[in-house]
Amino acid sequence: RPGIVAFDAYVPRRYVLQSELEAFDGVAAGKYVKGLGQEKMAFVGTDEDITSMALNAVRRLKRQAAVSVPRIGFFGVGTETINDKSKSIKTSLLREVATGTTSTGAATSSTEAVTTINACYGGTA
Repeated sequence: RPGIVAFDAYVPRRYVLQSELEAFDGVAAGKYVKGLGQEKMAFVGTDEDITSMALNAVRRLKRQAAVSVPRIGFFGVGTETINDKSKSIKTSLLREVATGTTSTGAATSSTEAVTTINACYGGTA
């Protein structure tokens, strides 16, 4: 089946109320709630990073959508931050969807992937 077969996103479980953040930042009431249209802003703890968040989403997709790994043709990761600038997030995710190994034991996959790093847009890519 061509097209988007399944989609998943991971949202951190911790959040701050935007109204409380407005007060803490000393900005006008409503600047974040009305101006950004947000009531809460999620954030990660010390036990989470962009790679663990993406891995959670991929694992949940595999389980809930019953997508067989060899049928995953493409996935994209959108982010504003990356914890290891020497390697894109997709490299870690490709290990999760590997369909075989090379003679040296490296994971192989026919899945295409891309990591998009860009403020605002990255989170919606």
